[in-house]
Amino acid sequence: MKIDANRIFEDELSRRGFSFVREDEDIYRIKLEGREISVNLVNVRRNAERDRDPTTIIRFVDKY
Repeated sequence: MKIDANRIFEDELSRRGFSFVREDEDIYRIKLEGREISVNLVNVRRNAERDRDPTTIIRFVDKY
């Protein structure tokens, strides 16, 4: 099952008011509380597709 991890991830970041830049297919820079972090979606995308569970990506964003 193909899951649009980028769309889900970006929607969740926007919904929570996070500022972000997509650097390539899997890498994002996110501004959080005055600092900037880099996030790679490779593993979370693979897990979501393996488990056929798009909420995996939402739970990943919950960690931030």
